[in-house]
Amino acid sequence: MAKSVLSASNSVAVLVSLQSKGGRSYASLLVEDVGNYNSVKSAAKRLDEEGLLTISELDSGNILYELTDLGRRVAAELKRAEDVLAGLDPEESMPMDYEAPEGKGSAVR
Repeated sequence: MAKSVLSASNSVAVLVSLQSKGGRSYASLLVEDVGNYNSVKSAAKRLDEEGLLTISELDSGNILYELTDLGRRVAAELKRAEDVLAGLDPEESMPMDYEAPEGKGSAVR
């Protein structure tokens, strides 16, 4: 079985960092979350090859990374997994019983 791009160094960090920045960011801003420019650049290249993000070189010379639709979905799931590991699972706080308390109206159906 081939290794997933997610198992490659810094791939998850780049995806989650982009997701936290609204799905797009300059390479220089991702360095804060990932480590160094070369780490960002090599991870982003792999993610681009897998269709998870796009890389644009702007006229200013800046590099812009933007999540694709698939990249957004994957990044959201990775963020959710990180939240679960940190004990911040939003589903745990959701009620399992959607019926209204007694005497408070009808049950949701």
